[in-house]
Amino acid sequence: MGPEDRDTAPLSHPRIYRERIATADRPFIYEVIRILRGRLTVFLTAALLVSVVVVYQLMSAEPVYFASSEILIERQESRLGNLNAPVVVDTYDPDYYQTQFRILQGAGLMDSVVQRLKLEGRYGSDELRGKLQVNWVRNSRVAEVGVRLNDPKVAADIVNALVDEYKRATLDRKLVGIKDLHVRMLDRLGDLRKALDESERRLNEYCTQHAIFPTEDPVYQRMIEITGVALVNERRELGRLETVCADIEKAQRDVAKLEPILAAENIRPLDDLRLEHARSQRDLEEMRAIYGTGYPGLPGAEARAKELRRKVEDEIGKQADALVQRRDALRETAKMAREAFEEVRKERLDQQAMQAQVDVLRRERDALRALYDALILRIKESEISSGLDATNVYVLSPAEPPSQAIWPSLLYSLLIAVVLALVGGGAATLLVEYLDNTVRTAEDIELTYGLPVLTVVPQRKPDQTNVPTPIASWQDDRSQVAEAFRRLRAAVLLSVRDIEGGSVRRIMVAAAGASEGKTITATNLAITLAQLGNRTLLIDTDFYMSETAKYFGLEEDRGLTSILTQDLTLEQTVQSTPVPCLDFLATGMIPPQPASLLSSARMKWLLDEASRLYNRVIIDTPPLMAVTDGTLLAPHMDAIILVVSQGKTQKIALRRVIQTLGRIGVKPLGFVLNNVRTGVGEFYLKYPRPADSLAATMQPKPVSGEPHA
Repeated sequence: MGPEDRDTAPLSHPRIYRERIATADRPFIYEVIRILRGRLTVFLTAALLVSVVVVYQLMSAEPVYFASSEILIERQESRLGNLNAPVVVDTYDPDYYQTQFRILQGAGLMDSVVQRLKLEGRYGSDELRGKLQVNWVRNSRVAEVGVRLNDPKVAADIVNALVDEYKRATLDRKLVGIKDLHVRMLDRLGDLRKALDESERRLNEYCTQHAIFPTEDPVYQRMIEITGVALVNERRELGRLETVCADIEKAQRDVAKLEPILAAENIRPLDDLRLEHARSQRDLEEMRAIYGTGYPGLPGAEARAKELRRKVEDEIGKQADALVQRRDALRETAKMAREAFEEVRKERLDQQAMQAQVDVLRRERDALRALYDALILRIKESEISSGLDATNVYVLSPAEPPSQAIWPSLLYSLLIAVVLALVGGGAATLLVEYLDNTVRTAEDIELTYGLPVLTVVPQRKPDQTNVPTPIASWQDDRSQVAEAFRRLRAAVLLSVRDIEGGSVRRIMVAAAGASEGKTITATNLAITLAQLGNRTLLIDTDFYMSETAKYFGLEEDRGLTSILTQDLTLEQTVQSTPVPCLDFLATGMIPPQPASLLSSARMKWLLDEASRLYNRVIIDTPPLMAVTDGTLLAPHMDAIILVVSQGKTQKIALRRVIQTLGRIGVKPLGFVLNNVRTGVGEFYLKYPRPADSLAATMQPKPVSGEPHA
């Protein structure tokens, strides 16, 4: 099979892989656990380092003390400037108390405290403001004022001095505001008295001249509202009917076009007929499907369906005419409603024409009178308040020097260290995971390269059997490793070589780099194929790191080189293995230029001869990124399986291998993900296996005669 055939005959995916559950359906916590489990050493190292540094830094810090005082702030300022407000207000107002917060935290009060306590040489105003803390007790008028300092006595003195300065500043602002407002209100009172007298005169003069007595008449307003609502509803309904009738006229009595138009109107009789017709059609189709076209009751059902369809079409025509008639009637009703609305509106406007000026004059008079009375009251209040020396700030508990430091705290230090350790360990783990350019999951391979993962070979744990992994399919056939290679065998057997449906016989197992498991994969694949009774030949073409012969205890000196450089035949060179139906062809003596031998005509003859004598030929090649030996053999293969080692195979190396094979027209059958760590969320499940006595009686027999495709 040449390169030109592979472009037109893509290899099919095995059925078992079309049933795999996509990773996108798995919970996000699965990916987090997988990453943390794979990078557990990185996570623990980073977490331990961060926790040690954080605990040391926190516990070695200088102790900090917190002195605080509770104060009650009553909002009792006089609202003399607002003539519509009550004389004294004492309610909770978030805006007011937020303003008091800003005053307590302001630079002016702290400057006065620094000068009062003579702290200029030790602390600055801005520094103390950064250590100041003002907390409001929720749903109350109590505030807690505190300072964090290394000296407990100085902290208490600063808090008490700050509260005293705040009380003094609040009282000063109150007295200055009252005196200034008293002077301004006296000036305004004279002007307001003149405006009130002039307003009273003009109102009395206008009412006397026109004999008008202001009254409220809600009847006209109610009539206008009712008429207007009815008019709006009729216009809305008329607009909708105009649109529907326009569609009906465009349909020109065409039932197929009228039916979707009337369906939106939710007409009960028409909907019932359509439902009944649909049921008859469904019953008719069921009769045809169950009994066939020769069923005696079929003509009656067809006649009933046609009759119901005729009724539906007649009802569509009737309902279309009814909608047009309804539109015409609604046009007349809307016209009459509009005329009635205009008549009521005109009468209301005529009645309000003379009263409008009276209302304006009356409101002006009442407003001036209310302002005048309120201003007199505020003037009396300001005279009383100016003589008072009361403040609205009360100290509930003065600040005392604290006896215990609030920082550092062992409990909080440990808690912070744990949180930062988890965050630091997680960040380091994610960073290492992000920088890791190796293949990690089967989904990474399938989504990146568009080829299936034929099987996933789990990593053998230390507590498992001591049987070597390369022969696990032979001596430990109940292990997860053996089951993984049986899945690979199923994938190979279900694959086709070309569009004529020929089976895969020449299979090359390759990898991008060394120690990624290609030899193990090739050996176990050959064993599993031989266990089915297929005559299988395993050929080792890795002249650089040949290890397959050691697994079976066979000779290495006689093999592939002997056939390619001498006149020996395949039967004279192959060696039988302990596995029934499996033969092995070693590399033989290492030649000076292996690539020239593998690309020779003698090698092509050897492959043809092996395909003639054996059902399956498995070829183990050197790493494709290291040498060109495997690339020279690829065009002569029926299938190529690439072995990928989890956490070791570089993505860029794997991409270059696929590009190299693509340039010579070769498409791999798929991948084998090797050395996978199993654990949380993996899909390896235990399942009962046949008893040993029963399994012994069901061993496959070798295939006799000529090998078949």
